[in-house]
Amino acid sequence: MRASPLTTKRGGKGMSQGDKADAAFDENMDLKRKIAELKQRVKLLEGAKDVRNVTKCGYLYKYRPFGGGWRGTTWSLRFFSLIGKSLLYYKSEQDTELHPRARFELDSSFTIEIEGLKRARYWTFSLVDATGGSVLRLSTENQHDGEKWVAALKAAANIGVEVLPIDSRYQSPRMPSSRGLQYRGGRDNQSDTESEGGQSETEGRSSRRRKEAEMVAYRKAAATPRPRTSLRVAFPIHKSRYSILSSERMSNQNHHGLLNLAAIILVVTNGRLIMENLIKYGFRAGKLRFWIAHPKRAVPILFAWMAMSLFGMMALLIERFAVKGWISDRTANMLRILNVSTCCLGPCYIVLAYRPDIFVSVIFMLIVLTLCMKLVSYAHVNHDLQVLHRTPPEEPHPLLTLQLEKYPANLTVLNMAYFLTAPTLCYQTNYPRSSRRRKRWLLRRTAEFVVCVALLVILVEQYIMPAAMNSMDPLEGLALGRLLERVLKLSLPVLYFWLVMFYMFFHLWMNILAELLCFGDREFYKDWWNASNIEQYWRLWNMPVHQWFVRHVYFPCLHLTKNKDVSVVVVFGLSAVFHELVIGVPMQLLRGWAFWGILSQLALIPLTKWMNKYLKNEQAGNIAFWLVFCIFGQPLCIMLYVHDYVISNKIRTAAVAVVINAAVGASTEEL
Repeated sequence: MRASPLTTKRGGKGMSQGDKADAAFDENMDLKRKIAELKQRVKLLEGAKDVRNVTKCGYLYKYRPFGGGWRGTTWSLRFFSLIGKSLLYYKSEQDTELHPRARFELDSSFTIEIEGLKRARYWTFSLVDATGGSVLRLSTENQHDGEKWVAALKAAANIGVEVLPIDSRYQSPRMPSSRGLQYRGGRDNQSDTESEGGQSETEGRSSRRRKEAEMVAYRKAAATPRPRTSLRVAFPIHKSRYSILSSERMSNQNHHGLLNLAAIILVVTNGRLIMENLIKYGFRAGKLRFWIAHPKRAVPILFAWMAMSLFGMMALLIERFAVKGWISDRTANMLRILNVSTCCLGPCYIVLAYRPDIFVSVIFMLIVLTLCMKLVSYAHVNHDLQVLHRTPPEEPHPLLTLQLEKYPANLTVLNMAYFLTAPTLCYQTNYPRSSRRRKRWLLRRTAEFVVCVALLVILVEQYIMPAAMNSMDPLEGLALGRLLERVLKLSLPVLYFWLVMFYMFFHLWMNILAELLCFGDREFYKDWWNASNIEQYWRLWNMPVHQWFVRHVYFPCLHLTKNKDVSVVVVFGLSAVFHELVIGVPMQLLRGWAFWGILSQLALIPLTKWMNKYLKNEQAGNIAFWLVFCIFGQPLCIMLYVHDYVISNKIRTAAVAVVINAAVGASTEEL
């Protein structure tokens, strides 16, 4: 048995080529880990330095002339921070550890124009540069806070303050200026002397004063009303300007009307489909044909679910016996494999033998696979900790320094129970915890969860099942035109079901569970809807499963094979097996549609990447993802499984009828 790379001295004599490769791999991983820790420390130090130098910070309303949004307001609440002569703003106070959305470098050429109280509620003021362009237009909910901000800005860079006359306070706002603004990732703007082409400081000041005088004269001329005369038709009306829908003006225009029209079209189209479905099928969701058609068959599943905790207790006993030396490492590994295999195969046999309803079986199989993945993580992590505990390295290992609960003190029933119920698949001796439970928040999320469950029932009973059953003839006759029409008709309810299911499970249920258990890490998903290729989607869609595969499948395979492609194939192959178990076992069908559907993603990954590279636009990969995965892939897979399920049930029902008729005929002859 080869020595563990954690206990092997790097660079020692007599090492084989495999040991040297393992040592180099571990050294590379340690170096990357140290670099990440140093970057985190630098970031924390920079954040602490910024906090010490903050002159004033708080929330202000920022004016956005072309960003009204769906609510119809052009004011957005943002968090501003004044650090020296730099004014930064973020979306919220929680984003201050990230890069600011914009950074304004203030100097004495700026002017603060006080517009005063607007709509009897908001106290408004603007930050204007030397050219008269409005850099920022801000407001507060009371005059006291606004005057404090004006005083802080004035003291920061000796900025002048001007109170606008009443007649000019309600004019339309000027276009924002870009002077003094530094965008994220951009370079610092040039200084005033550089922008004037290398002029001296005196010439620059005179030039700015001249521009200020010109702007004042322009404002007075613009504010002067046109004389009323009978010859108004002679005034020129044409000037150089672009069309509103041209690319030069498209990004600076307000398109609320078109967005409202798109929303109306969406509502009207879906409303017509709802009415058509109700007229054709009536209200089907109240009968629950798909969910609890045979309640008695769910009794064995209920007892099996209650007995699932025994596998967790068995895993805890195996780790306790192993750390005390009562069993050898080989015996412990065999018991771990036997425990996980029994936990997976035993429930599969129960589902296949007692044939409960599909919905109950799918939920049960999801619980079984979740428990199996948790047991694998529990055994894997404790095995590594056991190796470090028995033969500690010369230098303290990060696994030992990051633990709050030391090994083997973590091998308790309470620790195991918390891990089995926590919304994670990856075990560690301690988890980040929240300070309290929010009761009102829990009530709101629970109400949303109930509404989402009702929506899922309606979507399945009212839309998905009728459309899937009506696709039997096109599949049997291989009529491509009708088959495409069935797929497109099924795609919309399947997409709605998938989105509601994602929100219900990953956002509501996982957060409710985390809130009840005070579980701190609640990043259960990322922005998968912006995925530009299939690989990015699988990394963002389900974070607990992604972290489990990376931690317990990808890196161990990479450590053994030193080949990323082989490791990726192994990950997708195991994921395909899991999907087939979740769908095929409850439906009593192991046709492999889900298995091959997941493996086909391996071919789509380079295809979507090639599209992004060839078209030089990541939106192409995102569109391909939505089309292939949601519009065509999932509906077609559902149609295939429903078709095979109906055919197999017809054959099984016919066979049972033949047996019954034969038995009845035999008994009749005897009589």
